[in-house]
Amino acid sequence: MTTALLTEQAVTEAEEAARLAEEERLAAQRAYARHSASPSNYSELNRAADAAQQAADRARALRAVFDEQQAEREQRAALLRDTTQKLAPVSKRLANSRDAAVQALAEAQQAMARALAVVVDHDQLVRDTAAGLKGGGWRLADGESTGCDIGGALHLAGERWCPVDGPSLLASVLGAQVAAMGSRHPLGRQVWPSYGGVSPDGRADLLARLKAVTC
Repeated sequence: MTTALLTEQAVTEAEEAARLAEEERLAAQRAYARHSASPSNYSELNRAADAAQQAADRARALRAVFDEQQAEREQRAALLRDTTQKLAPVSKRLANSRDAAVQALAEAQQAMARALAVVVDHDQLVRDTAAGLKGGGWRLADGESTGCDIGGALHLAGERWCPVDGPSLLASVLGAQVAAMGSRHPLGRQVWPSYGGVSPDGRADLLARLKAVTC
């Protein structure tokens, strides 16, 4: 069990209590010397002597513990000064590393904002074009290669264009990077659902194309 740290005030108070107890003992001793036949003087002397002994023992014990703790504190302080001095270059590296991390996060934040804006614009273009075709009656009847299917995807000359949930797409990209690092972080294993009933096909298509251009 760790001994609680003592304060100088606590030790001083204990030593003052011991001094007062000793004064009471001396007073009781003088009273007993004057009237040694008095049973009450005898009892008071014994009580005062016991109290003075206990107070003195407590004061000495507290002083010993305090001195030991003070020596340990001074040793720890010296060790801390030495360690701090030795680790000064590491402290500088830590500060530089932290600044670089913050700068990288700022750049990533700006890049994500730009990417999200571009993806949202693409998603809106797909939706607007699909809505226009749907409004014009193009519903992919048998044999037609242009129109809007029931899932909201756009078909132009046989090519399919799907709406894209931008935030879940960016989250998937980040999760893939975490997984690629071999990290066991849950982010690398998370499967992000598309928001608002958007089919994941659009996200899957862009992720596949992203992989193709980054490999």
